[in-house]
Amino acid sequence: MALLADDASPHTKKGETIADGQFIQIIDYDGDIVADVDAWMKKQKLADVGFNYNVITILGSQSSGKSSLMNALFNCQFQVMDHVHGHSQTTKGVWLGRDGLGAGAAAPCLVVDVEGIDSRERGEDRQTFEYRSALFALALTDCLCVNVWYHSLGNFTASGYGLLKTVMEVNLDLFAQERNTPRTLLLFAVRDWAEVMTPLEIVREKIAREYVERIWREIKKPPAFENSSPYDLFDFEVFGFAHKFMNPEQFERDVAALRELWQKSLRPPSYSRHVPADGFARYATSIWEVIKKQEQLNIPNQKEMLAIYRCQEIKASVLSSLGAAVAATNAMVQRGQMDEAAFSQWLRDVASKALAEYLEHASRYQSEVCQRVKADLLEGIVSAVQPVVDCLLSHVRDSIANAFLDKLTSSFTAAAGDATRTLAGRPVLDAWANYNDAS
Repeated sequence: MALLADDASPHTKKGETIADGQFIQIIDYDGDIVADVDAWMKKQKLADVGFNYNVITILGSQSSGKSSLMNALFNCQFQVMDHVHGHSQTTKGVWLGRDGLGAGAAAPCLVVDVEGIDSRERGEDRQTFEYRSALFALALTDCLCVNVWYHSLGNFTASGYGLLKTVMEVNLDLFAQERNTPRTLLLFAVRDWAEVMTPLEIVREKIAREYVERIWREIKKPPAFENSSPYDLFDFEVFGFAHKFMNPEQFERDVAALRELWQKSLRPPSYSRHVPADGFARYATSIWEVIKKQEQLNIPNQKEMLAIYRCQEIKASVLSSLGAAVAATNAMVQRGQMDEAAFSQWLRDVASKALAEYLEHASRYQSEVCQRVKADLLEGIVSAVQPVVDCLLSHVRDSIANAFLDKLTSSFTAAAGDATRTLAGRPVLDAWANYNDAS
């Protein structure tokens, strides 16, 4: 178990992958995307899991033990601060990891570890980063974990009150765009807590009343949400953890209890944002690019653009794979090794296989886009096989012509010297030879 300290490690070169590649920095301190997330997803064997995965993001104060909690909960390998050297900013930007639970996990889980919200290193710029990271997290995550010390409850900054207000305002904006936006699980991880101090139910009521519900009353809401409650937009859970050093055994039991609860009931059965794993990298990077440009984030538009990009990419891959099969069949046809019946069966098989390969992946994206690109794919298949069709028709025509010539020759050989047998004013065989040459 790693030492409690905070947060994932910046002690690497820009964009460098650490250890066995289980986690990477995806956004650096300056807000630039620095990693090939798509390549990392493929390396982690996550690109082909469809919707069968989850995403959890942890936010909280600097040096509050965010990374060590994720390491314990999901068996991640985020590096943590060497507390011997004191409290300082370690996590810079945004890091992405995956769980290390293996067969013990109901589904793979991506873990997003975000820079502490109150670092003195950022100074006044921290509010901009806080807003951007909250918006990024809410656009991507099934579960937003807010890491807070028990003894900080009641404090504005250390308890994350300002962060929570930002989170709720941002989530309201997302719901205003699309009313069927999935609810995010808002999970408060209360650290250094003990039942003898305050029963967890009392802590839960305090967070609900003095944080969630109070902030909901404070924020400005559009008319459509005036009569709504925060629980229309969030699922809400509070979980307490014993002190990691003072009571390590109880801390481990608390972690195990939350891990079991996550696997059995807290996690959505599939990724709630409805983005297939093979499109997650593109979706996440495009979301961040829009946020960084300070443009209005429109999730439906982002999903449509992702669908167009991925369906076109899948179509191109299918047509590329089709090229080798077409070339091989064309060679067989040119050598006269395939008759019409065999070609007809090949054509049905190759078209069916191409469509199945396309739909296997593209059907996970928006239906309208998938069907539109499918029509383009069918046209592409027709264009790809047209040279083979032309070659086969040429062979069929030659075969018919030769067969007819043999028949004509056989029919007229006996009377070849009979000049009365003519076609278009010419001897029949001469007329046919002329026609065959012209065609």
